[in-house]
Amino acid sequence: MKQVLKIKEDGNAAFKGAKLKDAEASYYDCIERLEKMTYTPAVKKLMVDLHQNLALCLIRQDMIDDAIGQCTQAIQLDPETIKAYYLRGNACATKGDFEKACENFKIVVEK
Repeated sequence: MKQVLKIKEDGNAAFKGAKLKDAEASYYDCIERLEKMTYTPAVKKLMVDLHQNLALCLIRQDMIDDAIGQCTQAIQLDPETIKAYYLRGNACATKGDFEKACENFKIVVEK
């Protein structure tokens, strides 16, 4: 788990430095490692955070469909995660799917 947290920190630093491909690779690496672990509440929370971080990274790279998929995975793990709905709404709006964007933003407002 410590190694995963270190890789996540590296990904966050890469993201802040606008090294989006490096951040993307770090987040994918973390997710892959966590998928092999037992899903404790801490692992689940970290997975949600990673999917959301990855989604934002993908949005910034204009990889909208992939970002929507990452948001959906975060929501499947934790339906109460407002950030994932917000990011998915932004991604849908970017894609021009305003109906789905509104659906996601409505959930954000209601939560």
